[in-house]
Amino acid sequence: MRVLIPVLVGMFFLHASPVMAQKQLHVPSVHATIQAAIDAAKPSDEVVVAPGTYYENIDFKGKAITVRSARGPLGTTINGGRRGPAVRFASGETRAAVLQGFTVTGGRPGVDIQSCGPTVKDNVIRLNESSAFGGGIRCYSTLQNRAVILNNRILQNIAQGGFMQQCSGGGGIFCQHAIVVGNVIAQNRVSGLASTSWVLDMRGGGIYSGESLLTNNIIERNSVDIPWPSMLIVTALGGGIYSSGDDEIIHDTVVANAVASIGNTRPHIKHGGGISAPATTRVGNSIVRLNTATGFPQIHGNPVVAFSNVEGGAAGNGNIDVVSLFTGDGSYHLLHGSPDRNRGSNQFLNLAASDFEWDTRGYENGHDLGADEFAPHLYSTGESRVGKTFEISLTGNPGAPVLLAYAARTIDPPITVPGTGTFYLHPGTAQIMNLGVFPASGVISVPISIATGSPTGTVPFQALIGTRLTNLLAIEVHP
Repeated sequence: MRVLIPVLVGMFFLHASPVMAQKQLHVPSVHATIQAAIDAAKPSDEVVVAPGTYYENIDFKGKAITVRSARGPLGTTINGGRRGPAVRFASGETRAAVLQGFTVTGGRPGVDIQSCGPTVKDNVIRLNESSAFGGGIRCYSTLQNRAVILNNRILQNIAQGGFMQQCSGGGGIFCQHAIVVGNVIAQNRVSGLASTSWVLDMRGGGIYSGESLLTNNIIERNSVDIPWPSMLIVTALGGGIYSSGDDEIIHDTVVANAVASIGNTRPHIKHGGGISAPATTRVGNSIVRLNTATGFPQIHGNPVVAFSNVEGGAAGNGNIDVVSLFTGDGSYHLLHGSPDRNRGSNQFLNLAASDFEWDTRGYENGHDLGADEFAPHLYSTGESRVGKTFEISLTGNPGAPVLLAYAARTIDPPITVPGTGTFYLHPGTAQIMNLGVFPASGVISVPISIATGSPTGTVPFQALIGTRLTNLLAIEVHP
């Protein structure tokens, strides 16, 4: 079934509760730049940034403020122009300093966090670089002031050691004492310059972490690459994750990462395609499969591994070695029949009570492994732009009837239906589609075409699966 959205009436908007900020400062209608608005802001103020590309290197300057985009990362970009960090926190910021809803690119690195603990959430952090550590995010927090890195997409960043550089790491994220939750960390890499032979130690294509909590993250297709030429023996560890110790790696999906050489045949040390970690790190309720390295392709070192699906097997309580079954759309949602379902332990609930989409753990008979908990749910793949087609996918139990609806707006407050869930869509404007029943896979995907000339705005979707209402899925339509 293909659905065409014309887009309904003149404009879509998602009705939201009033923002409890002291004051809103608008960019560029009132303040010409994001930095100018930050400089003018007082504690608890909110800087709201209209769609567009902003060539800036912003600094929060210790302020407890929120800087957010008005329309999300697909339409609003901070480009650091390779002049230094695109976004910087270096003046004792706490979690009350929030960066939300931007594409952050062109930074060296993308986000730089020094001795503080801000909140970085709902961003796309892409195509940034570092000359040593942390291409996408470089985070040095403290145990007393821990940064929160939440629900971001961290993609195609690089930490690249230069001439005479002894060590580089953390293509996507380098973090100490951080809380890293619900992120997609993909296609990042650590490498040395092809013209140098002196980078001796490269670690953590996706993440290089220490004393951090990593939970509900999808860490896939990251790499540590040994360049050609390289005359010395190089140590390369942790294509997906390198842990320096005392990390909690809980309910993560670590797949298809690699430690490899680029045209280099010397006998370099290449271990831990998925994870490299010492005995002080714990891995639990996770999926570690399809990773590659010359030695120890899945897990290198001797972390404590429990209730995880590790290709090739792993010593420890409750571990399994079975082929994971995902939806195949690149989102790494579990299929209904995946052997990763109901194989986890509830001992990790204090660290991951919900999955990467906030579905409650323990749906049906047990806790699923990896970042996803199979449950009735809506999600989307692709870019929702005018004249384009993206997909909405629904998951649920095979045989359950499915009604998918979208509307012009939501209702505030939403309606709670005991035993069924929370209803968000405005009934007077809702359009309902009967999708039949779920097949054996437990997945239905619906292509959504946005007609040329459609207005932009937010389109809320929700589904009734069997007798259960799903999450609200707010699709932002961009030019």
